[in-house]
Amino acid sequence: MKRLSTIKSVASLCLFDEIHATEDSVKNKSQDISDQEISVLLKLVVFIKPYIPSKNNYMSIPHPPFCLMENHVLQTVGYPEKAVNLVPLTMPSKLYSLALDASTLFFIFVSAGTLKRLDIKNFDGGYITSEQDARSRKDAVFPSFFNIDTLISTAAAYGLQFMHRIHILPGLKTIRLYGTRKESKQMAVDKQKEKKTERWPQDQSQRLVLQGEVDNAKKYLMLFISNTENNVRKLRKLWSQG
Repeated sequence: MKRLSTIKSVASLCLFDEIHATEDSVKNKSQDISDQEISVLLKLVVFIKPYIPSKNNYMSIPHPPFCLMENHVLQTVGYPEKAVNLVPLTMPSKLYSLALDASTLFFIFVSAGTLKRLDIKNFDGGYITSEQDARSRKDAVFPSFFNIDTLISTAAAYGLQFMHRIHILPGLKTIRLYGTRKESKQMAVDKQKEKKTERWPQDQSQRLVLQGEVDNAKKYLMLFISNTENNVRKLRKLWSQG
């Protein structure tokens, strides 16, 4: 690995060197390099250098094509596990982002070990003095440091209810807000229907008893209707005979 690091550093110097890379220029940069290694290094430098900008403008370089070439070389020489994942699943923890919630803000600015301790008050006028108190009164902690109206309105623009947790990404130019989905009108209607349904008995045995009572009531009703129709026919017959 030390050998590869040496060759890599020499190649990097050759790529950003203003003069054309030669065998002598490589040896001037490192005496501990073999002729075979120089031959391979020069071929790589000659191939790549036309695509490399000046050292001062290095950050303008489009890296993906070189990553593809690097992956191809690694796979060819038998090291596919060293290939770079070009489309990784980026997570906040991999970006070294700063996660902030009520507890973190308390430990950074309010806890006893803080050099310049801040005093944060809750909505009742009392001081927040513990992590548990900070978690339970996060509505008071966040407005002490951020424009809470902006955070709430930004989350609301995406249909979210701000849940008092943010990630500050590297560079301090981008933050990630966390929230819960707001209840839509359709969800509210569905919940209302569920509440109406819950009024009916859920116990199976009780439902069977009620169903039996309904069936008996229907039988009595049908019998009453039948008797009433018979009486009406008899009365009509007597009326016609009279």
